[in-house]
Amino acid sequence: MAQKTGKPQNVFNFDYSREVDERPPQSYYDDIKARFAEERDVRLGHRPPGTQMYTSDLVGELARYEEDPYSAELPEREAVCDEVEVLFIGGGFSALLTSARLRQKGVESIRIIERGADVGGTWYWNRYPGVACDVVSYDYLPLLDETGYVPSRHYATGEEIFDYCRLIARKYDLYELAMFQTTVTSTIWDSDAEVWRIDTDRGDEITAKFVICANGTLSKPKLAVISGMERFSGHSFHTSRWDYDYTGADLENLADKRVGIIGTGATAVQAIPQLGEMSKELYVFQRTPSSIDIRDDWETNPEWAAKLKPGWQARRRARAMAGPRQPRQDHPQPRLHPRLLQLRGRREPPPRRQLQRQHQAVPGLHGPRPRQHDRELRAHQAWRLSRQAKPWLERPVSAANKSGKQEAASGPRTHP
Repeated sequence: MAQKTGKPQNVFNFDYSREVDERPPQSYYDDIKARFAEERDVRLGHRPPGTQMYTSDLVGELARYEEDPYSAELPEREAVCDEVEVLFIGGGFSALLTSARLRQKGVESIRIIERGADVGGTWYWNRYPGVACDVVSYDYLPLLDETGYVPSRHYATGEEIFDYCRLIARKYDLYELAMFQTTVTSTIWDSDAEVWRIDTDRGDEITAKFVICANGTLSKPKLAVISGMERFSGHSFHTSRWDYDYTGADLENLADKRVGIIGTGATAVQAIPQLGEMSKELYVFQRTPSSIDIRDDWETNPEWAAKLKPGWQARRRARAMAGPRQPRQDHPQPRLHPRLLQLRGRREPPPRRQLQRQHQAVPGLHGPRPRQHDRELRAHQAWRLSRQAKPWLERPVSAANKSGKQEAASGPRTHP
């Protein structure tokens, strides 16, 4: 059995100059993949028939669900025969960010092969009504320091994110060698020449020193397996191929239509409000109910954006990576009844004023709120803090027992 030669390298600081013999043997990585496969089988076993409930094999009558409604007819071009240093399969954020970093390191020979008609990946394909990112845009969008761009909202819309993807491609000259509406059909390693040989569905033959798979999982439609679906006589499409020619740009063509939507995932949560408002009738078919909360969104305060200094996103991420700040140990802490602490099974929290100070710092960390709403928001924050801190700062008691003594309640106190 081969001996391990040391701890594997950090993937975020990988040293390609190290000899192959210095790396762990292939069995090391095979063991890791085997453990992941075992856990996957355990999860699938809890929901038979597992992935067989869905299909991405869109052929025959189902092939139309995969057609691109956002591009014109496939333009004719000559097959490409080329040699590059780095080739990306996919044109989403993974390819864009990595390409930008390679450009910064002086790598010029970069080619992107993308099935869609533009960069963006999932943000190219998913343009359904209400599409937006559920991660704070100041954190989600990469290269904000480098591009000088500030998102317009706390949670950016899909349209803004797609436009930003194109901005990155223009800034780093990624369009020049990009091949759109093209699908990679094979990648073969030539051990003699030590290069990858790539073929596409348009007859291209490309060799590359490095091939980076940047094709995500959210761009290919996945349909529920429903008997007879291919015989449905009404108009239907997948949300990642939204047919605005049929619905109208603002869904105005659905005013006299009875609409059904299958699924209650994140896409449905975003699309259903507008569908329900604009269609004559809306039926939602769900297997598993979603967990839904209020999205606290707002426009970026232009005054806050104007005060941002170079490197603001890098510093913001450094703070996030460092974790929450710990309260100073020399601050006086409120003392609760020992019996109450025992019943709660928790340590004492910081005093209410300290909680308020920490909470008031959140807008500076997570982005600005509109000035005209500050007073109402502060009042709401104070109300939430009072609900959070009050159970700790009060000693809940039960009615006096026969001996006249008070006993601590056995559970947390409920406040209106």
